[in-house]
Amino acid sequence: MATDVVTVILDTATIGFASVPPYGEYVDFTVSDDPVSISTYSDYGVPWGKNPMSPQTIGIMGSGPLGVGTFVVYDNSGISSNTQSWKPETRTDTAPEKAQKSIRKYGTEVLPPSVGAGRSHYWVGFSSTPVLLGGVIAVEGDSRIIQSTFLSSTLFEDLSTCSTEEADLAAKIVTRDDLESEFASGIGTFANTLSASNALRLERQDFNKEIWGIRTMIGKMNDEIKKLNIDDLEKVCGVSRKLIKKAATAYATAKNSIEFHGLGVTEHTQG
Repeated sequence: MATDVVTVILDTATIGFASVPPYGEYVDFTVSDDPVSISTYSDYGVPWGKNPMSPQTIGIMGSGPLGVGTFVVYDNSGISSNTQSWKPETRTDTAPEKAQKSIRKYGTEVLPPSVGAGRSHYWVGFSSTPVLLGGVIAVEGDSRIIQSTFLSSTLFEDLSTCSTEEADLAAKIVTRDDLESEFASGIGTFANTLSASNALRLERQDFNKEIWGIRTMIGKMNDEIKKLNIDDLEKVCGVSRKLIKKAATAYATAKNSIEFHGLGVTEHTQG
């Protein structure tokens, strides 16, 4: 019984989000790398010993890279939202207590950067402003010497009202309060969603580590291959590089292929 295998060939750039399609239908999806650009397995190699989890960048998660990151936390303490980078392998607060005491005494503690959602700030208005001689409105850094003969002069001047701006600010505060109330009413669902999101990230992280390990092995193999001297290898094996390349190409492109080799006189008599 024959089985049809559908092959999809991409000749244009693709972008989008994949969703579960109905049976027998296609769905748009994102391609992470153009297969045509991958000319050899060495394209997947990464340096041996490179840490895939460091350095880390901690910041506010926007609506774009929703699935990016190793974990997500909710913070409303008002800590600065400035993005920070650090190396988690240098963290000291997870070391044994004896080591932590020694670090606090002789070294420098390394803790995860504090990154939060920040705070909401509003301009504070005043109904009057200080003025200089001649009625010029003072600015930050100005100074004025007051003598007894000047006590009758004007030191402050009334400012015009900002009714439009005040009304706009009041409306925005109401909107903010409504959104905060709505969020607080569904905090249980949010917490469950956050836990599920981090569980999926942890599972994906395990797969990523395995893939990373394979890629570092490819990188290590690439380094070893680069050390080989083809001229010397030709002399040792007595076969030209053209013939070796031809045999390798034939083996790789054959529909069916098999390789036989002996393991030496120390292991098999036919070696």
